[in-house]
Amino acid sequence: MHLDSVHNFNIVIPASVIAMNSTHFDPSLPGVRQLQAWTREQRLLRIELLNGSSHEGVLLWQDPEFLAVLRSDASEPILITRRSLTLIRPLG
Repeated sequence: MHLDSVHNFNIVIPASVIAMNSTHFDPSLPGVRQLQAWTREQRLLRIELLNGSSHEGVLLWQDPEFLAVLRSDASEPILITRRSLTLIRPLG
């Protein structure tokens, strides 16, 4: 098979797969609801990332892609991509 003939294939992706990979924000999910509760309570959180680093701060908001975290030593929040998260836990 030549690479030139690849364009002749019709690829169909099921809607269920598209929905799984979408950036839709589902507030009915328990994890999203827990983060919303911690945001309302202004709970101090420890957030650990895939690269081994961690951040402590208060979650200001969340969307399908990012968490905005205000660290105690900062005047502006940092944005952490959800794909880099390994653990979020409340402190205290």
